[in-house]
Amino acid sequence: SVNVLWTVNVIYKRNRGSVSPWRSVNSIFVCFVIEAEFNMTSKFSYMRAIVVVVCSYLFTFCDFGLLRGFKQDLPRFKIAIIECPGGADKGEDGHRKDTHYLVDGLRTHGADVQVFTYTDEQKEDVLAEISAFADAYVSRIDPGEYEFCTEENYFEMLSSLINHGVIPFNSPKDMVALGAKKSLLELVGMYFFPNSTYLYSTPQELKELFPITLKDHGNRVLKQNRGSKGEGVWWVHILNPFQAAELAVASLNFSDDGQFYVKAVEAVDNHHEVHLLDSFIDKVITNYLKTPGDFVIDMEFLPRIAEGEVRLILSGKQVLYVVNKQPINTKENLHSFSANLGAGASHIWQKPADWGFIVEPFLLHMDEMLDRLGVDTPPILWTVDFIRHENNNFVISEINASCVGFSAHPELAAVIAKVLLRMLQQMK
Repeated sequence: SVNVLWTVNVIYKRNRGSVSPWRSVNSIFVCFVIEAEFNMTSKFSYMRAIVVVVCSYLFTFCDFGLLRGFKQDLPRFKIAIIECPGGADKGEDGHRKDTHYLVDGLRTHGADVQVFTYTDEQKEDVLAEISAFADAYVSRIDPGEYEFCTEENYFEMLSSLINHGVIPFNSPKDMVALGAKKSLLELVGMYFFPNSTYLYSTPQELKELFPITLKDHGNRVLKQNRGSKGEGVWWVHILNPFQAAELAVASLNFSDDGQFYVKAVEAVDNHHEVHLLDSFIDKVITNYLKTPGDFVIDMEFLPRIAEGEVRLILSGKQVLYVVNKQPINTKENLHSFSANLGAGASHIWQKPADWGFIVEPFLLHMDEMLDRLGVDTPPILWTVDFIRHENNNFVISEINASCVGFSAHPELAAVIAKVLLRMLQQMK
């Protein structure tokens, strides 16, 4: 009885009552085992007490014991992870592979987690189920990528969840602020962003202004407002007559004025096309300026993209990894400028300390960047891409926060879970 009282007293003082009952039993059990090994007699009862106290501290502090099979912490938060059916990102069971990792990571840290499948048709039912269950939601849908989920309806459902008091990871507003290329204009003037950046919101603006910037610089990059993996990102540069004749398909008849011919390379796979400038502009309008609210971003082309990109992998405000993205460089791909895996690039994951000259300045300016973008809560998983610029400086080329995958790196789940629960604790 004395041994039990000693152990419970020490555990309570050490953990302020926060330790679970099973961990208390765990420590008591271990202490009795150690005491039996000493085979002490009543003559050495004071030594028995010392052994119990020391072992209680040791095993409780280290979270170690023999009763590993029991759940140590009761669920504190209820978290809904939202997916939708279809898409190339799903496994045979219909779920994203990294969803399983995230569920396991959150449950390991004491959360109660359920995965909900959203479709436009079942929007109201999913809304009711998540509202009744969850303290917070985690969106694992890239709007616009799936047959059964449209961005407008999905964002309406997420906004309703927020109105019901469910904490968002992340809100539609933050997704748009970090995912839309238009938001990059808010960063003009910051030390890590190129100033020669313009937005075209109408076909007329694109037709009138883009030829001017292209002729002034010779090379430009056009980006659709939304998209991922390099889709709708075009490197456009003027061809002289000899280059045009060499690269063009046989059906094109070229005039003597080569300035009207351009080569356009899409980042998604590094394929290139040769067009009359007016023809290429018409293609951009048809594909990326179809409806009101669409935008096209006109940015400076950075020649050192040939040396690759540097991607920061972040959770909240913590940099987890730095990915050194090296584009393919062969005789057959001399026109390559994409560092995406789909375009044949290689990605090397490295520690943030290896890239301190990028990471440290970025962290110093991150709050200003988020304020400029109007982001309330940094995502639990997001990325920022950098390209080398003049004087060995780096500038931001892309931010992605809608649904960053990590199937190839399941170890990220534990860190993401800790960051999410810590942020949730602060919000509660």
